Amino acid sequence: MAPLRTADVPRGRAIVYLRRAEQLMKAVDWGIEQGHASVAAVNAVQASISAVDAFLVHHLGKRSRGTDHRESLNLLASASSPARRAIGQHLQRVLDRKNEVEYLDRAVTLGDANELAKHARRLVDTVRNELEG
Repeated sequence: MAPLRTADVPRGRAIVYLRRAEQLMKAVDWGIEQGHASVAAVNAVQASISAVDAFLVHHLGKRSRGTDHRESLNLLASASSPARRAIGQHLQRVLDRKNEVEYLDRAVTLGDANELAKHARRLVDTVRNELEG
């Protein structure tokens, strides 16, 4: 396996990624309320990625800079927090659907959006508890 591509980030900057994830979750909620499933789904993916960046910066002082967001799953294994497992599971579920909701020629349904929102919300909440707890 190729070495992970990472960027060093001062740990204090983790809050920037968390706040970004929280703002993206507001767009998720708006998209669902308005019936804009694609808006909600894509923002749920991006919120999840930002939340994981917050977690990694907080615990490791680095984040993935690779083009494959699955590299973050490998970085998660390096964190000592017990929350890394739950975070990894939610990220995996979101990433499993990323290509489908962002690039394929299939309509994204509100069911898709709600499923992604559920995992993104749990992920963001877990990371918030880690950073603020």
